[in-house]
Amino acid sequence: EAAALLVIPASALICTFSDIALFAWTRDGELAARVSPVLSILSAGFGLNALLFVPYHRQLALGITRYAIAINTLAVVVFLPSLVSLTQAYGAIGAALCWLLLNLGYFAIGLPWVFSRLFPTELGRWMAHSVVRPTLAVGVVTLTAAWLAPPAALASQAAAIVFLCAVWVGASCAALAAMPALRDRILAGLFLG
Repeated sequence: EAAALLVIPASALICTFSDIALFAWTRDGELAARVSPVLSILSAGFGLNALLFVPYHRQLALGITRYAIAINTLAVVVFLPSLVSLTQAYGAIGAALCWLLLNLGYFAIGLPWVFSRLFPTELGRWMAHSVVRPTLAVGVVTLTAAWLAPPAALASQAAAIVFLCAVWVGASCAALAAMPALRDRILAGLFLG
C-alpha cells in the first residue's frame, strides 16, 4: 500500500496534467502542448510498472525467478516488433503506447498468473486495497481538478507549480483515505511514535 500511495497520485497527476507539468518544467507552452500526450501515456505506463515493483520483488525475494524469466521472455518477443511497428506508424506516441501496452500486459496477464501460483489468496485483496480503491479516490480528485482547473495554472511557472502541488497533495490525501490500514499505521506512528 505504501508504494501505491507514492505511485498512484504522482502518475495520475502527470497523466492528467502533463501539459501543466511540462510548462512548469520548461516554461514553454508550445513545447508542453506538443509533448504532453507522449508524457501522459508514458506516465500511465510507468505508474503500472511501479505498482508491479513490490509483487515482482517479493517473488524474487522468495528465490522464484522462473515466472519472471518466462513473462519477460514473452514480453521481449511481443514488445520489440510492436515497438518498431508502432513507432514507425505513430512516432513517439507509438513508442509510448507500446510501453503502456507492455505494462498493461504485465498487469492484466502476468500479475494474475504469478499471484495464482505463488500467492493465490492475495490477488483480490491486493487489487482492492492497494490498486482499485486508491486509484478511484485519486481519479476523483484529479478529474475534479481538471474540470475546475483555472486557465491561470498556465499563466506562470509559479502558478503551474502551485497548482500541481495542490492537486498532488489532494490526490495523496484521497489515496491515503482510501487505504485505511496504511492510514491507521501512519497516524499511529505520527501520534504515538
